[in-house]
Amino acid sequence: MAKEYYRALRDFDVALTIVGRSGPNAEAFRKEFDVNPVIGGVKDYLINCQEKFDGAIVAVGVDLLNETAACILRFGCKRILLEKPGGLNFDEIRSLASLSLTKNAEIFIAYNRRFYTSVSQLLHLAEDDGGILSGSFEFTEWSHVIKDLNVSETIKENYFLANSTHVLDLAFYIMGKPKDLSSVVAGDCGWHKPSVFAGSGRTERNILFSYSANWESAGRWGVEVQTAKRKLILRPMEKLFQQRVGELTQIEVDVEDSYIDEKYKPGVYRQVQAFLSKEFVSSLKTLHEHVLDIQWMYNVLNGTN
Repeated sequence: MAKEYYRALRDFDVALTIVGRSGPNAEAFRKEFDVNPVIGGVKDYLINCQEKFDGAIVAVGVDLLNETAACILRFGCKRILLEKPGGLNFDEIRSLASLSLTKNAEIFIAYNRRFYTSVSQLLHLAEDDGGILSGSFEFTEWSHVIKDLNVSETIKENYFLANSTHVLDLAFYIMGKPKDLSSVVAGDCGWHKPSVFAGSGRTERNILFSYSANWESAGRWGVEVQTAKRKLILRPMEKLFQQRVGELTQIEVDVEDSYIDEKYKPGVYRQVQAFLSKEFVSSLKTLHEHVLDIQWMYNVLNGTN
């Protein structure tokens, strides 16, 4: 992700300092971009740092997100874009939110799918149709791939928070926060429990929704919404399809400015633009919003209502 952020950042008029931990990773970065990162990690770098920073983007491993962001807050940086989910668990994330209040700082959680051009087009079309009536989403993870990933068992055990919440965040960014939520869970895929999820409810905008995921079977991420005129489908999320009322065929929608998500990792350029320019900042997810959302996300995880 650090590379993806740099690809976007170099197109903006900003001065950058890139800090990494290991020599080999820094050398790979240098070879690809002809830029020399500082090595040794953020904590050691900031001990004797005399520079002032307007902002920081934190793109480290999930297990280091919280510690790294806290270090930058204590240094005095007042504005941080932090890779999701901001910590390994609710306690870490809540503690970071408390520290940010103490330091009078802004932290945004980088749910970059909010900034997909396909999502922007979906919202535009849904508004033209008179609004969203109902929706559904799926957050199936590929257990046969994840079980062999070279990441810690702790990250795997927290994979719902670390990865699946991308889909939940996007679905309720589109439809509004859940007001009523009924959820059930089952299964154990060995590295994560539960592994099968289902639920339904109503959002604060009175949109009815349902969801499912089965990490022991086939499936993929996706979000669908229904308007009075059509169904709008993000599956894969980088593309938008529509099925009009009275038709059976799903047709891909031409998405305005789709070249942005072809040139850069989808969503990253516009997310960086929002963070730097403070335009479209309402689309960025604040850490405090994240703390509130995690409470109902855990209801989905635990099968509680």
